Amino acid sequence: MPISGVHTMVQALKTIIGTEKFVIGSDRVLKGVRKGLVKEVFVASNAPELIRARLTYYQKIDAELTVSLLSQNSKELALLCKKPFNIVMAGLFK
Repeated sequence: MPISGVHTMVQALKTIIGTEKFVIGSDRVLKGVRKGLVKEVFVASNAPELIRARLTYYQKIDAELTVSLLSQNSKELALLCKKPFNIVMAGLFK
């Protein structure tokens, strides 16, 4: 992915952080994906393979689901979200 694509993805993530449609945490995001409530998922680069496999499966079922694999790891994603804990996954509700 080109650097400009990564930059725009991070900028998009920064703009939606703090909105009421933004959710943090793999459990909450996956629950929303299963119910069809999430339209976009942001995944850290060091996310466990099991979580990535589940997202790939759900993406095959729901064509509207967008999964963005970030180049940042979970610590850097936490810094972007201004949280003191690691974040593996974040999502945006419909």
